[in-house]
Amino acid sequence: MKGRNGNKYRSLTTLAVMALIMSVLVAVPAIPAAADTTVFDDMEHGDPFGNGWFAFGGSVGGGGIAANAVDLPPSDGGALSLETGWGSGGVPGFFGGFGRTNPTDLSGMDHFNFWINPDAGQDYTLEINLQDDDTGDDLADAAVDDEFQYDCVVSATGPCAVAGGGWQLVSIPLADFFDDNSFFTGGNGSLDAVPTSSGGNGQLINAVIAVIGNSGSDVNFRTDYWAFSTGPLTVPSQMIDDFENGLPNGTDGDGNAIGFLTFSDGSPVSIATTGTPPAPVPGSGAGNDVMALSGNVVVFAGFTHAFENDAVDTWTPQDWSSYEGIRFWFFGQDTGTGLFVDLLDNRNPGSTTDDAERFVFNFTDDFTGWQLLELPFSEFTRKEIGNGAPNDGLGLAQVHGWALGMLSTGGAGRTFYVDQVEVYGVAEIPPLSVTFASTNYEIDEGATGDIVVKLNRPMNSDDPAQVSVDYATEMASATPERDYTPTSGTLTFVNGGASQLSFPLATIDDTKWEAAETIILRLANPVDVEAGFALQARATIIENDPYDPLLLDDFERFPYNWDASENVTLSNPELADADALARPGQDSFEGVLQVEGPLAVDIDVQGNECGRGNAIVPVNLLSTPDFDATTVDHTTVAFGNATESHVNKKTGIVQRHEEDVNGDGLTDLVFHFPATDIGVDCDAPVPFNGETFDGKPITAGGSNATFSRDFALGQDWTDGQALTFWYYGTGTGENVTVNLKDNRASDPG
Repeated sequence: MKGRNGNKYRSLTTLAVMALIMSVLVAVPAIPAAADTTVFDDMEHGDPFGNGWFAFGGSVGGGGIAANAVDLPPSDGGALSLETGWGSGGVPGFFGGFGRTNPTDLSGMDHFNFWINPDAGQDYTLEINLQDDDTGDDLADAAVDDEFQYDCVVSATGPCAVAGGGWQLVSIPLADFFDDNSFFTGGNGSLDAVPTSSGGNGQLINAVIAVIGNSGSDVNFRTDYWAFSTGPLTVPSQMIDDFENGLPNGTDGDGNAIGFLTFSDGSPVSIATTGTPPAPVPGSGAGNDVMALSGNVVVFAGFTHAFENDAVDTWTPQDWSSYEGIRFWFFGQDTGTGLFVDLLDNRNPGSTTDDAERFVFNFTDDFTGWQLLELPFSEFTRKEIGNGAPNDGLGLAQVHGWALGMLSTGGAGRTFYVDQVEVYGVAEIPPLSVTFASTNYEIDEGATGDIVVKLNRPMNSDDPAQVSVDYATEMASATPERDYTPTSGTLTFVNGGASQLSFPLATIDDTKWEAAETIILRLANPVDVEAGFALQARATIIENDPYDPLLLDDFERFPYNWDASENVTLSNPELADADALARPGQDSFEGVLQVEGPLAVDIDVQGNECGRGNAIVPVNLLSTPDFDATTVDHTTVAFGNATESHVNKKTGIVQRHEEDVNGDGLTDLVFHFPATDIGVDCDAPVPFNGETFDGKPITAGGSNATFSRDFALGQDWTDGQALTFWYYGTGTGENVTVNLKDNRASDPG
């Protein structure tokens, strides 16, 4: 922040460009082109006396000049200025002066310009003298050459410059300089500083300032960028709020409050315009209105100006990207209250809410009286308020408003005054960069969205003929080729063409509710352009199918919630709509539950399953044209709970019996199970289970294969009429049993 004052606010240097009553300051819309400006000295050498400068004493007091690297004007300041100080001894009069010898061609020039920052409480006249060679010898000879003078009065009220008014740009028409014959008595009486090589009679030789004290005060000021120009030099600026037309407010078409509105943590706060502030704004005329912000604040309160159109029914952003900063007059009361300025930058594309990105500058009321505070945009920092704002940097191309707020006032009511809010200066042209225009792009399911990629500024003559960047999609929660069509490519921006381009992203419609799904968007490999703020973004597919509260599972994901017995494998294949197994009416692709249970085999039970004592039940596992019984690992086979009774007594290894028991030419397996170990009721089927050598389950006579899903919390199905599901049958004749677990006993604790 730059503000006005002396040592206490040494880091604050005020910029004041005021509408003064003399013709010395003339406003024009823009700075003249470089060809229309002749710089006499920009002070960047840092060595005045080594670059043609001189100083001289007067009849009272004394002083001198030196380089200054701290106090610089807001425009054309570079790294150095010139400082000068003159002690008066309390006596008004001629203190001395300073100047520079620098032969200069003034062809086509009609204004002399310089920056000045005079200290407060002083009153003096600067006699600005232009010494013109009229004999073509590149010398300033008082007897034969001309001198032209302009009296620049510096005081609390100007009119040439305001003492204590901070940095001011003074532009003086050359026509306002008068022929001063008090010292230079020769010449032709015309300020015609054109060298003989250009058809003139001689150029400007010296620019000299004599310092005349008007009140006996000392004289101290900084000065910079002495230049001649066609038309006056000005600092570009644009008035944002002068508070002369009330405080309009209303709502836009989306119901957002626009115009001037207050905000707070619940603390009382109010705004109003007033024509009677504690003191007039420096340089203002009679009847000038200012904004008054009043509140007794616990945490925060303030006002926002959300920019409106004339009808106050549309939120209308402004382009501040060509300016250096924002400035305003603020009346300080040295209360120590914390204050802040917010900028409301761009919103999300298509936004209907206040999701403007906020950037903040904080300062403290630790001074008294009016100061013109200059806040460079580069010193604002992002402020998160949880409104879903973009996070793409302070672009300033779509500023939706600004705000002034105060923090806790310590239980005391405060009123702060502000006036003449404007943007100012010339923004440095940033390096060309490329970025996503948004951090999130919403696309309706089944639609194709445009993913916008933009440059941070239009390309100019210093930029390449073209620049490019690659783009690609990456999988997130959405599945490629099922929820969207992956894409990649290159965007090429042409100098003189559009500053934003887009690529299409097609999404795929289906008939199932899946909630919002996301896709990663990525930029890479920028060519002749810098990587911008956001090289990664996301696209969100907005679901268009209703949620079905009765759906238990549609198996579009692996069945993690399902359990299965050891001889059952669950999987989740995807079927295309052209697949022979496709479900009638399915989407282009459908996830299903696939259950791989034991292989059904043929057995021949030879004994009495209800035998007693040492009874053995022989069971033959039969080979068929489709099944080779010898592929079964006999050590894994059980009949009910019984296992093979023939065990090698020495080794403990279960013995294997192979023979063609039915004479069909195929080798079968023969088992011998103790009847008392079977453990199954005599009238119930006895399960026969085992595995092949490669681990595939087999079963006959009653499988123990199951799969199920248990709910973490019991579900109320009383509104339903049936449990329905699609099942793909193969006509094996096997029984499939569905069990429901109902009315679980309460947990005993």
